[in-house]
Amino acid sequence: MIAGYRATVSEQSEPSTAGRTVAILLLVLQAASVLVFGGFGLFIAFVSDSCGASSTCDTNLIAIGMMTPLAVALLFFVVSLVQTIKRIRAGRSVWWVPIVWTIVSASGIVLGFVVAASGVAPNGSLV
Repeated sequence: MIAGYRATVSEQSEPSTAGRTVAILLLVLQAASVLVFGGFGLFIAFVSDSCGASSTCDTNLIAIGMMTPLAVALLFFVVSLVQTIKRIRAGRSVWWVPIVWTIVSASGIVLGFVVAASGVAPNGSLV
């Protein structure tokens, strides 16, 4: 410690310009991934192929399952955007935030398939 000098929390270094630029580019890619996850929601509609003669279906659950990936991706995009802005203002590293939230957004696809599949119940036995 230098005589009389003490580092304080307010003396944080600014995030690098490269780190901020990478974070912004990753946010743009995350916004594009929202559209991709919404497209995956359309494939979830295929769980209803067996509805009718061999299965009883709850179309509301299937519809909710179709919307889930898009809704989850949009929610986590907003969370990522807010967290990125807060970290830039605080002078902290931000490049990793969009990456983490994009990976977490993929859980919406799995959740959507689970919800939609729960809306399909087979009739009788499979024998």
